[in-house]
Amino acid sequence: MTNLFRLLLATALAVAACPALADSWMPPTAKVTESADHRHRVTVVPRELESALAFFDDKVKGTEPAGQRAGDPQRSPVARVEARDASGQWHLLWQMPLVNDVAPVSVLLAKDAKFLVTFDNWHSMGYGDDVVAIYDHQGHLVRKLGLEDILPEAYVNHLPRSVSSRWWGRDHALVDEDRAVELQVLEPGSDIGGKTKTVPVRLRLADGALIPPSGAAWEKALARALQLEATRQAAWDKVRQERISPLSAPATNDTHAWRHYLFEIRDRIAGDRELIGGMVLAAPGEDKGWHDADAIRSTIESYDAASEFSDKHWIFTSPTSDALANVLAKALRAREAGSLKDLRIVFIGKPADGQMLIEAAQNTGATITVVDSTTPFPPGKPLPERTAPGWVDTSADF
Repeated sequence: MTNLFRLLLATALAVAACPALADSWMPPTAKVTESADHRHRVTVVPRELESALAFFDDKVKGTEPAGQRAGDPQRSPVARVEARDASGQWHLLWQMPLVNDVAPVSVLLAKDAKFLVTFDNWHSMGYGDDVVAIYDHQGHLVRKLGLEDILPEAYVNHLPRSVSSRWWGRDHALVDEDRAVELQVLEPGSDIGGKTKTVPVRLRLADGALIPPSGAAWEKALARALQLEATRQAAWDKVRQERISPLSAPATNDTHAWRHYLFEIRDRIAGDRELIGGMVLAAPGEDKGWHDADAIRSTIESYDAASEFSDKHWIFTSPTSDALANVLAKALRAREAGSLKDLRIVFIGKPADGQMLIEAAQNTGATITVVDSTTPFPPGKPLPERTAPGWVDTSADF
């Protein structure tokens, strides 16, 4: 299970509100949108899901269409476009499937139903090759575009993100007598929510072509994106250099320094698709950070080998190696034989303290790996020269 989908799966368990609240999404429902002249309307019927949890579970397993409701033949969202006659009655013009997976987030219908434009995907705004999709007057796809087809890479890299989405724009509109769509794109470096500024970018509806953006607002936004990207790349270069260098334990008891140390070792150990939880036990008198002895102890006390939601790989360290070892050893000794099957613990500390843990874990099924904090940890695998699109410098968060 990838880190991203594990986070998405956890998010699905907490679904309770609307898309405006970052990662809380109501199940998709049928929506009716009228054209500006009120003579035409489009009804978008989403693909039915068993549940949000089933959707993410299938995504993790690679099952498509993900979360499909049993027995429902509809495999994609459907758009139904109608015209109203002089008597007020609605008549079908066309009905066609859309390219989206479950449902678009919003749509615009041109006057005389010449074009239909859809935006984004349910629970995944800003991702995919159909962030914007344009259909003609018969429901045939004119063009679909991802953000990378619309904006420079540096700009896309600095749009606000959440676990599920890239929150790239809002309040889009049809312009030029409905011959173009004007996208209102958030400025790079914006926060999610609030009154963030936008920059207009236009697409021609006849062929979906990007009309090259220009003007002071665009130039300012692009310059900001390039500046942010240069800063991000510099931070990445620092991470790359650290990764290929031996890593020594912090010389002080500073909790944040120890967190950085722990997670750097974790990243050198972990595979590309492996999720390892990490905790630091702070030294007495230091900032406790995110966890304490009770939180560390509970990772062992609450572990359930049969549950897919029990994290099976942990890494721990502390400026006070003996104190951490005592916390972990007590919890390990309290578990029954075989009850910690598949649990893997990496202990970063003094070898003698690690040996105590190995002995405490005997017969529990847990595997203990000891990393000697008194000697530098070996260099890791070199990182790519260029950052991944979604990489964010989190060094200040430690």
